[in-house]
Amino acid sequence: MNFSDIVQPMTRLLLILSLLLAFNTSYAGHLVGGEISYYHIGGDTYEVSLIMYRDCYAKGANVAQKFDSAVNISIYNASNNELIQVVNFAQPHDSTRLPVVVEVPCLPNPPDICVLEMVYTDTVIIDVPPNGVYLVNQRCCRTPNALNILSPNQFGSTYSAYIPGSNLFNGNSSPRFNQVPPIALCAGIYLDLDYSATDPDSDSLYYDFCTPFHGGGSNLSSGVPQPDTPASPPFDTVMWMNGYHKGYQLPSAPAFEIDHNTGVISGRPDQLGTYVFGVCVSEYREGLRLGENRRDFQMEITPCDVEAAAAIDSAIEECIGLQIQFYNKSTLGEYFYWDFGDPNTNDDTSSKPNPSYTYPDTGFYTIRLVAVGAAGCSDTTYFTYHVRPKIIPEYQVPIPQCFENHSFDFIHGGYAKTSTLKYWVIRSDTILIVPDLLGIYDQKFPNPGEHVVQLVYEDFGCVKVQSDTIRLYKKPIASILDSSFESCSPLIHTLSTETEFAEKRSYQWYINDSLFSTDESPLIYLSKPGLYDLSMIMTTDSLCIDTISLDFPEYLNVLQNPIGAFYSDPLVADMFEPNFTLFNTSLDADNAVFYLDSLRFSSDSIVTLTLQDTGNYMVSLIVTNDNGCNDTVSEKLRVSPEFLVYISNSFTPNGDGFNDIWLPRIFVTKDYSLEIRDRWGSSILKTNDFRLGWNGSKNNNGKECPTGVYHYDISATDLDNKVHLYTGTITLYH
Repeated sequence: MNFSDIVQPMTRLLLILSLLLAFNTSYAGHLVGGEISYYHIGGDTYEVSLIMYRDCYAKGANVAQKFDSAVNISIYNASNNELIQVVNFAQPHDSTRLPVVVEVPCLPNPPDICVLEMVYTDTVIIDVPPNGVYLVNQRCCRTPNALNILSPNQFGSTYSAYIPGSNLFNGNSSPRFNQVPPIALCAGIYLDLDYSATDPDSDSLYYDFCTPFHGGGSNLSSGVPQPDTPASPPFDTVMWMNGYHKGYQLPSAPAFEIDHNTGVISGRPDQLGTYVFGVCVSEYREGLRLGENRRDFQMEITPCDVEAAAAIDSAIEECIGLQIQFYNKSTLGEYFYWDFGDPNTNDDTSSKPNPSYTYPDTGFYTIRLVAVGAAGCSDTTYFTYHVRPKIIPEYQVPIPQCFENHSFDFIHGGYAKTSTLKYWVIRSDTILIVPDLLGIYDQKFPNPGEHVVQLVYEDFGCVKVQSDTIRLYKKPIASILDSSFESCSPLIHTLSTETEFAEKRSYQWYINDSLFSTDESPLIYLSKPGLYDLSMIMTTDSLCIDTISLDFPEYLNVLQNPIGAFYSDPLVADMFEPNFTLFNTSLDADNAVFYLDSLRFSSDSIVTLTLQDTGNYMVSLIVTNDNGCNDTVSEKLRVSPEFLVYISNSFTPNGDGFNDIWLPRIFVTKDYSLEIRDRWGSSILKTNDFRLGWNGSKNNNGKECPTGVYHYDISATDLDNKVHLYTGTITLYH
């Protein structure tokens, strides 16, 4: 195969991809992007340019069928947002349809697309105040089909630029993007998008993703798609859908990344749809940020019938020596062909997906990668790489230290030439640049915390930096929450500590020089009265590794308790003489109170107590001393009931309400049995219920018994388990 016949630059495919628009041209859309920039002509004169892009196929009620005949740009004082003036730029000419390149071998059927560009340009006299001015244009509406922002049809666009004043520099021109922004991207194809810019003042440029601004009316129902006076900053931004944010605006795998130094955006989009997209290029002069050019654009991710798409990872580090590792970012292709551009040999080729090559010398080399598709269609991309000698700064990062008495030594290493400029950048409260001879010794920092130390090598047009963080930790602090603690015996107390800057702590707790716990919050139990010394040793095993010793003399005070005691004479009394005498025999007690079943009744040392009923009673004595400590003792007293019985010898069950039932009266019974028999010994009634009497009939529900004498046997067990037996006769009268 003759690769010179089939090779086509990848840039031609990227141009096609940058112009692709949505398949569905029936949706309601509007402007798809824009930006504002300016050029300082001299004095107070500036040339201001507002660029807008429109999809000429978009349809719908709220669609701009043509560009506005004029645009309004507000100029605001940056110090107080006061309006200085509103300038009106007339449309200078008809819109321009961007050309489409279609001769791409591996994209045989490019879709029909139409992208229009309009540039509004005019010169403006601006007396820029010391703090600068903002240029602002606003217009609705965004496409309602955007998938990465909430309620897209409710958001418009703001294009803004900042002109610095004399507080920074007199006279400045903003950077301008070099390429037409891409509108559509092929799904599944790895792309390098050129978002580079040029600054007329040769200021340093920094590229990053940014969230687009909102502005203008949310719809055209008001009849004012663009305000007569665009509003002042600060500006609202669009609201990202869940999963999207400034750094991830397009669905992609790998995610799109931006080279902050070149503006090249690389990644592979992987989901079809319309997406809002924002990229900013900021300009810096002498370390000061002057402003930015913010490009707000709409991306369309579409399917593409591509058979092969060649791409080389352009993010290859420079000044790494002669052996270079290349990475294939091609999305499609059955096999690949590399030519490493070495003019000294024909063996500088490879068919490996990700090959490496060792060059004979430094210099510029043009690398070619051909991706060959299944149908024989091929795509080619080129990449120019500058092979330079290896320079690699390297220093051993010292371990963290405690801030007190810290000192660091920094020694350079790695790869360098005798011509290599070596210096250190020490970033703390101030930035210190130190030329390197043999290293830096006894380096100290003014404050604890994190400090960035950079070793910089400069040679062969490369600047290599090893940047690491040096950590200084504050000395750990420990304290006990309670200044001291006292308690009646037993003293039970959990110690609580407060610490700062103390990680991976271990403890040793001592009472009177005896180790009693290694817990962080130990429990103390002391019963013997007296004063106790407390001490703690805390050791940290990370951050600032240190040992803290704390001593607390007489920290714990165990107070003497009184000893409560009394006795009763007697403990048990009968119900006819329920009298008790209580004698207080407590020790070290200043106050004493007797309680009967929780009711206070006396504070005398000798107390006579008469109880009114039988049963058990709890008598308690609570004693206290001058320390406020107390003790409680209790004793159970008992009034025993006497066993009593009353048995009548006759009854008359005639129904007159008097003496109709024969019932023995048994008091203080525990177990009971009764049997009644006639004179022939036959049982008339048996029961174990002492409440059940005899009504004069057989078993209390049969035939009436005749008048006569009957015998009874009673067995009763009292509460002291003593059994009482009673036998006698009953005379029944009718």
